[in-house]
Formats: sequence, C-alpha cells, structure tokens
Amino acid sequence: MDVNRRNDIINAFIKLCSRKGLDNTTMQDVAKEVGISVGTIYLEFRNKDELIEAFEKNLAQQFETGMTRIINQSMPAPQLLHDLLVGNIETMNRQIRENQAIKEFMMQDFVKHINKNIKVRRLEMESRWTEKIKLILKQGVEEGSFIIDDIPCTARMLFFAFGAFAGPIALEREYDEVIQDAESMFALLLRAIEPK
Repeated sequence: MDVNRRNDIINAFIKLCSRKGLDNTTMQDVAKEVGISVGTIYLEFRNKDELIEAFEKNLAQQFETGMTRIINQSMPAPQLLHDLLVGNIETMNRQIRENQAIKEFMMQDFVKHINKNIKVRRLEMESRWTEKIKLILKQGVEEGSFIIDDIPCTARMLFFAFGAFAGPIALEREYDEVIQDAESMFALLLRAIEPK
C-alpha cells in the first residue's frame, strides 16, 4: 500500500464528489483526476464502496477535529455548548448546501451504498457528540452555569434536539431560517438547565 497514492485517490474522490455527487463520480473520473490508471486505484481500494467509506471517515474526522477544537477553548460552558451545537449546525448546513456528496448522505439517497453500516455509524456519531456534550455539561455544573441531575441523559436529549437541524428537513428550508430556529432551540434548552 502506497500511503501517498492512497491519500491522493481519497482527496481526488472527495473533490469530485463534492461537485458531482457520489453516484455520478466514477473510478475513471478519479483516475483521471489523480493521473493514474483505474487499475492502480483497485490496488488501493477493492471497489467504490471502500472509497465511499474513506470519504465518510474523512468527513467524520473533520467534524471530530472541529468538536475537539471547540471543547479545548477556554470559555464559559454556555458559550462552549452554543458553539458545539449551533456552530456545528451552521457548519453542517453550509456543507450540505455546498457539497453534493454530503447532501446525498444527509438526504439518504445514497443509503443503498452504506446500508450495511449505517446503524453502526449513526451510533458512533451519537456517541462522539454526546461525549463532547457531557464534557461541557459537566464543566457547566462545576462552574455553576448549569443545574443538571442526569448529565448523560441531558447530553443525549441535546444531541437528539439538534439532530433535526442537520438532516433532510433542514434542506427543505432556507439556511437562515434553519440557523434562526437552532438559535431559538438553544435558548429554550439553555433556560431549562440554567439556575433559576
């Protein structure tokens, strides 16, 4: 396995898919973009599904890096929670509208290619998000910004509350409207966990 060549193939696939979508990007397109033969791609990836999986891992890593960057900032818990929840909704909604491949994932038009692993991936995403939310909630309780009896349950509820802003429903509405509603949801939920 040639790591550089593998990365070049993945990057070309991601670039092409963002413009053309997953379904419309072929192995021939990727080979042409990288300047290699299709056969060389198959030395690194058995099929297009493996490239799609690499795309998903890359996307998940980008969001994980963004969440970690937010968590590591030195600011009060309410601001951290806002940046994690609303900030990521802003980022996701922008990417959904600008990147055809991400839009396909979110609209579930491409589930036929990833169906066997979709439940596992969703559970992994839920776990990553709720772990980050729990860290912020714990900080908020410690600093007196939040009053929460069950941090794990509250983290899951926050995850589910904001999940609606990153799926097919979000694409049916204007970007500004989605973000305004996410801000309103955040304000409502924040009032529920702030000291009275």
